[in-house]
Amino acid sequence: MQFNKSELENFILNARKLGKVEISVSSPEFQSPTIGDIVEDFDKSLSTKAVLWSSEELRQLIFQTQRYTSFDIDKNINVTNGNQEANLLSTMISIDPGDEVIVQVPNWPQIPNLVSGFKAKFIPFDLSYEDNWAPDFERLKSLITPKTKLIAISYPNNPTGYVLNKSELKTYCEIAKDAKAKLLNDETYRMIELEGGPSPSACEFSEDAITTGTVSKTFAAVGVRIGWIISRDETFIQKSKDLHFYTTMQNNNLGEYFVTQMLRKWDEIVPKNLELCKRNLDITSRWMNEHREFLSWVKPRGTTVSFPKINKPMTSTEFAEGLLKQQKTLTVPGITFGDSFDKHIRLSYCKDTDTVLEGLNRLSKYLKTS
Repeated sequence: MQFNKSELENFILNARKLGKVEISVSSPEFQSPTIGDIVEDFDKSLSTKAVLWSSEELRQLIFQTQRYTSFDIDKNINVTNGNQEANLLSTMISIDPGDEVIVQVPNWPQIPNLVSGFKAKFIPFDLSYEDNWAPDFERLKSLITPKTKLIAISYPNNPTGYVLNKSELKTYCEIAKDAKAKLLNDETYRMIELEGGPSPSACEFSEDAITTGTVSKTFAAVGVRIGWIISRDETFIQKSKDLHFYTTMQNNNLGEYFVTQMLRKWDEIVPKNLELCKRNLDITSRWMNEHREFLSWVKPRGTTVSFPKINKPMTSTEFAEGLLKQQKTLTVPGITFGDSFDKHIRLSYCKDTDTVLEGLNRLSKYLKTS
């Protein structure tokens, strides 16, 4: 199984040829905060000189807002240039050429492509719509060999919206420990759980677990490029800092300053974003019930996205291209996440409510005429 980067590139190219896409029901975002919203009194003393390591306040705020306890802000965290760098560093440290890496899919396709680039072997661990996207741990165990050095997962999951409970996450940790492998959980969408409060974090259960995270989704602040690696394995964190120095050397000073200000206002901003997410999910859920002849889903429990199944005789690319051409509306073909998911689309419900309603209206028209 290969991730179809070329499929997505061709799809985006065709979208651009059609001109402006008026709305998108696939882009997960809240209203992005502006500098004016966040920074009330700009610090004019902010230096443009090299600042190699993140401030103590920023690291403390990350632990505080992510609700981590009993971690050392010097030894258990490395602040990075976004979650992309966090995943890159974590993967590079964990594997060597010839190793095997089990990656839960569907998933953000970064790690499978990194694994191939590092001359290791990518082993997909498929989640199943028929299992309501719950992990089949016996199947996971069957994929492990003496060459398995890393198990990479992503929860809350993009694109299915599945959220692990404590027992499931502990099982992932135990399986990785028995295999003498690292467990990497990309927790980009953590703190956007739609029921039951924040989900458990892998780094809380095992010294062999690595957590990566970011402010990109909770605040829709992708452009500031600030993420992190958290692990109880102090040696691993130090290696990630050493490697970080030789990849990007330091984070953007202004980005770190902006994120510090945002995290100070966590309680003002994030609850509003969650309220929007829940309201739009209720609207989308009612819409899905009315259109289950055409699309069916496992209702997401977290994130800002879902992964409906197409109940029509067409591929995900045909579906997405037809929707774009007929209704100027963009969604992501499931094949982007792997060949096994060519009967799915990624559908977001987290833009402003009027846009979501308009997007669903256009989707209704397309389903009834295609």
